Amino acid sequence: MPRPRKGKRRGEDKRKSKERGSKLEAEDKTGDKSVSITTLFKSEDLQGISTALDVTELDESHLLLGAVALSRFDIVKKLLHEKFPIDLGLLKDGTTPLILAVKLKLIEMADFLIRKGADLSLGDGEGNNALLLAAQHADWDQESFLDFWNRIKESRVDINHANKVGHTILHCLVKRQWATAIDNILKHSKTVNVNHVTGKGVTALMMACSRHQVSIINCLLRNKADIFLEDQKGCTALCYAVAYFIQKKMVIRNHSIEQLITYLEMESSIFAYLNRRIELLEKPPEEIYTVTMTTVIAHIMTFTVRCLDSGMEILLQLDIFRRIKEAIERHMDDVVYVLGLLGIISEIMRQCDCCCTYPMKKVTTIFYESGIPHICLRIIERLGTTSADSSNLQTALLPIILTFDHPRMKCWLQKNLNFIQQIYENFIGASPSPLNFYPDEAHSQMVKTLNADFKEFMMRLQREEQIQHDDKATYSRKRKTSRKSRKRRNSPLKCVLMGKITAL
Repeated sequence: MPRPRKGKRRGEDKRKSKERGSKLEAEDKTGDKSVSITTLFKSEDLQGISTALDVTELDESHLLLGAVALSRFDIVKKLLHEKFPIDLGLLKDGTTPLILAVKLKLIEMADFLIRKGADLSLGDGEGNNALLLAAQHADWDQESFLDFWNRIKESRVDINHANKVGHTILHCLVKRQWATAIDNILKHSKTVNVNHVTGKGVTALMMACSRHQVSIINCLLRNKADIFLEDQKGCTALCYAVAYFIQKKMVIRNHSIEQLITYLEMESSIFAYLNRRIELLEKPPEEIYTVTMTTVIAHIMTFTVRCLDSGMEILLQLDIFRRIKEAIERHMDDVVYVLGLLGIISEIMRQCDCCCTYPMKKVTTIFYESGIPHICLRIIERLGTTSADSSNLQTALLPIILTFDHPRMKCWLQKNLNFIQQIYENFIGASPSPLNFYPDEAHSQMVKTLNADFKEFMMRLQREEQIQHDDKATYSRKRKTSRKSRKRRNSPLKCVLMGKITAL
């Protein structure tokens, strides 16, 4: 925080003291007891000041604030000439005259107060100083912000000041999508921390990637933004760029993603990046991680398989099916999390050879050998065959539906038909789970077709089982009839009768 200028911040300790005698302090600083709220302002002005400050009872502590609220330069100059404390603000929320000028978009007034020694480091109740407020307030646009910035950039402003949630000026400007302002600040200030993180570990680059702000992403990367930093969820800037890419159903990898991947491969590798994402699935950094799985990690898996040349091969090298299976077994008591992990499996398996360079038949073989199908049955059994939430059953059954056409899966289904029959009735007629069908309706239709084919396959298995059951029943009845017939032929009575007939 910059040191207060002598003569401009007299009485600051008194302002911060617990007793805060605002009226007495204001009178003391003016040096003229005849200067009061009623002598400086008309009655109609007092009502406007009261409304602007949201104060019911005005006193001498509101003199400078009132003059700023009414944009009365003459009164502001008079008060400052009389040594009125320039930073004396509202006790309830810390609003100083400078902060009020910014909130009202009074650029000339704010500039004047700064030149007269107003403290730029002071913040409001949320920790926002004048610069942050100018970047956030709805009345400000980029042009007016740049005007304000050019006036104060040579002053002692703390360019890395953060509010209570950890937002710096870069975070605020990214949210406003003001690329020119960001570029201007980064060019002028050599001390700006481009990698400052919020209370949740979010950098300006992460925010820009989550909003697909290509020009801002490029600017931040040129200024050494760190692509490896993770937030509290374990997500990096690339994670958010990929999630946006998939959510918006883009087809061609955009420039920002290409840049991020290039930077990633220069310092590390895609292999290490994906391994880290799987580690997060194994040991989630947050107690409630399902939302991150479905909104970020699942999209990363889709992108990996469809947009990276060796994506599926890398996932298989990382032994993803076995690792997810073990993660499911460790978290079996957390049904929501387990279903989220199965959603990741479905996201990987709902591919076709046209968009995956690795043969899907081999992928399904590895999927089967990992034991995931048995895990699905365990989860279904845990949910109960009459689960009130059919979507949970859909999620648990979907990996099986997506892979049922594989010969080994068909044999497996035949062996487990009796159990699956118990729950399949709850699934018939229900639409497939709402996955992130990307990049067009082709894959959506593929899943719907597989769902219909699976239904037909299940009905055929049931018919075959019924035929086998009927055949066994018929065979059993014939065996019983045959045994009875043999008994009659060999009975003593029959022999006597036959003897009589023979004698006749």
